[in-house]
Amino acid sequence: MTVARVNVNATTVDFLVPASNNPHGSVELASSDPLTTAEAGPPLQLSLVRTGGLIGTLRVNFTAILDSANDMDFGIEESCKIHYMFSECIIARLVVFAVIVIPTEASTALIMVDIVDDTIPELDEIFSISLTSVELVDGAVDTIPPSLGSNTLVDITIAASDDPFGFISIAQDTFTTSEGSTLTIPLLRVGGSLGVVTISYATLSGRGVAPDDYAETAGNIVFVQGQTTAEVFVPIVDDSLPEIVEDFEFMLVGVTGGSLGNITRATVLIAASDSPFGVVGFATSAVNLGVSVANPVQQPAVVSLVVTRMGGSRGNTDIRWNVVGPGSDEVPSSDIAASSISGTLSLADGQE
Repeated sequence: MTVARVNVNATTVDFLVPASNNPHGSVELASSDPLTTAEAGPPLQLSLVRTGGLIGTLRVNFTAILDSANDMDFGIEESCKIHYMFSECIIARLVVFAVIVIPTEASTALIMVDIVDDTIPELDEIFSISLTSVELVDGAVDTIPPSLGSNTLVDITIAASDDPFGFISIAQDTFTTSEGSTLTIPLLRVGGSLGVVTISYATLSGRGVAPDDYAETAGNIVFVQGQTTAEVFVPIVDDSLPEIVEDFEFMLVGVTGGSLGNITRATVLIAASDSPFGVVGFATSAVNLGVSVANPVQQPAVVSLVVTRMGGSRGNTDIRWNVVGPGSDEVPSSDIAASSISGTLSLADGQE
C-alpha cells in the first residue's frame, strides 16, 4: 500500500512506501552444534550470518551463560577488535552481557571467544553463548525491524586441563623392613585431585618369595575427589630360617581416571634375620670351667680348642682371637709362645 500526503498549497506530493521484504535482515548463529575447545587453543570463532536485507547497521545483543565455567575462564571480543573484559560487563544471575555490531551491507560477523590458559587443574567446563535480541543502531525505527533466526544458542565446553585428576606415585623407590612386621607403603596423588581415580597395584618376588617371605599383595585403591594420600599394607613373614637380606618389588600396574607418576616401582628389602652368618663359639661348654694343662718339662704343650659356627653358615667369616689372662686382659707373654698369642681363624661359606 502507498500512502500520499497532499499539500493543497504546494506543488509537490510526498509518498511513503512502507518497508517490505525484511529489509534489515535476520541474524543467527551459523551453527548451533556444541563446540569443544582447549585452554591453550586459539580464540574460538562463532560466526553470525545475516540473511534477507542488508540495510542498516545492527546491534546484536548476546549473553554468555555460565554453567561450570566462570567469568575468569574466557573473554569475548568483537570482530572490530573491541575487547569485552568481563570485569567491565554486567554480571547478573551467572549471565555475562555483551554486544556485537554488524555494519550495513555486511552479511557476516564474528564473536571471538578467548579461552584463558591458566595453570589450575580443572575438569570440563561448560558455558553457552545466546543471542538475545537485535536492533537498529542509533535507535532507528522501522515498520519491519531486524529479527533473530532460529539458531540463537550454542554450548561450548572447555576441555579438562592441567591434569585435573593428578598423578599417582609411590612415595619412595626403596623400603627396608624386617621379619614379623607389616610394611606400610604410602601412595601420593600430586597435581590435581579432582574426580575419582582408581589405582591397581601388585607385588613381584625377587630373592624374597611369596608366601614364604611375605604375603603376596594385589588389589585396587580408590582416591575420591580431594584425596591426595593412601596406604598399602604388606605383611612380612616371620620364620626361623637364617636368611640374608631378601628383596621383592611393589608396583603400580594401572590407573583409571588419572595418570601414573614418576615412581611406579619400589624395591622392598627384608633385613637379614635369624643369624644367617652364624654364631661362633667353642664346641664345648667345659671351656667355661677352665682347661688344665700340665707344666711341660722338655717340649711345649699344645692345647687344641674346637670352634664351631652354629645357626646360619652364610658367607666367609674371619674370627680374630687372642690369649689373655688369667684374670686380666694382659697377654701372659712369659708362658705363651709369641706365635700363639693371637691369630685369625677363617670359615668358608657353608663351613660350620
